Amino acid sequence: MTDYVSLQDVTKTYRMGEITIKAADGISFDVQKGEFVIVVGPSGAGKTTVLNILGGMDVATSGKVFVDGAEITKYRGKKLIQYRREEIGFVFQFYNLMQNLTALENVELAMQICKYPLDAKKVLEEVGLKERMNNFPAQLSGGEQQRVAIARALAKNPKLLLCDEPTGALDSETSVQIMELLKEISKDKLIIMVTHNPELAEKYSNRIIRLLDGKVVDDTNPYDRNIVEPIENKKGKEKKAKKPSMSYLTALSLSLNNLMTKKGRTFMTSFAGSIGIIGIALILSISSGAQLYIKSVEEETLASYPISISRNSMDMTSMMTSMMKENKSDGTDDGKIHSNNIMGNMVNSMLTQLKSNDLKSFKSYLENDEGLVRGLF
Repeated sequence: MTDYVSLQDVTKTYRMGEITIKAADGISFDVQKGEFVIVVGPSGAGKTTVLNILGGMDVATSGKVFVDGAEITKYRGKKLIQYRREEIGFVFQFYNLMQNLTALENVELAMQICKYPLDAKKVLEEVGLKERMNNFPAQLSGGEQQRVAIARALAKNPKLLLCDEPTGALDSETSVQIMELLKEISKDKLIIMVTHNPELAEKYSNRIIRLLDGKVVDDTNPYDRNIVEPIENKKGKEKKAKKPSMSYLTALSLSLNNLMTKKGRTFMTSFAGSIGIIGIALILSISSGAQLYIKSVEEETLASYPISISRNSMDMTSMMTSMMKENKSDGTDDGKIHSNNIMGNMVNSMLTQLKSNDLKSFKSYLENDEGLVRGLF
């Protein structure tokens, strides 16, 4: 066996105004792999505080905490979150299961945040829920719900399993069943458990640590560094990260359950989305309608002014230009009155600018060019 968890002079203080409370006052102990350690003591002794510090849910005021050779008291931010997700499994007194998910889905959901997950169905079978994995928490007894909570913690494949009063909400018979299960699990996982029940601690653990007023007052089987081989800082081969998997059916079921559970939010989201879609559709409809209306007005307006093609035509621009050139003064002023045959010049220009259109050729052109005809009409 090797030293796995070590608390060295750990303190935790809380300030409430001018009052300072010491929840942990210099706690020190070492735990080896393969042990089933139970921490006992009255309320306020510091049991849960120790568990929270070990699990990364709280930070020690002073002292050092080592887990598998790593000093977790130095962890902050994302590093601390990663430690909680990948290396620690929690079992709480009141299960904390998602009521709208089945037992299997509760376990699979926890697997999504860890690095080396185990098979959810296999873990549920190991805790005795092979026939109940598709049941919802409300369909399970208290003991079965706690088994689901234990399976959820184990499926993460944690280095350390922390149990905070796992039998506190159970009857005596069910408590014994849960303790038997934890004892079996402790053969492969290091378990540190907190309880108020000294009888269960005496019967099932191989080591009991008693706390009082934030201090260790008794340890039934303390770790002696002088007789146990020293810690070997061997780094095992890194496991190849297994990508957490979830079946498509389970993922779909989780999504539908989430939608049905939060009907109000789902309705509001759908309503807001519908308003947006309807608004876009209205804008497009109004725009299209306006374009069609403008086109129809243009067609009606142009229809009232039909195009007429005559055999003879007159180039009015050329006629007016010619007349203006002829009637332009030569710039001399001799004091005499000169006649200017305006009407004669106009008639002459009209006759000169009169042209004949080749309607026969134009008709043939239109008849032979169907594309042009379609374009005109």
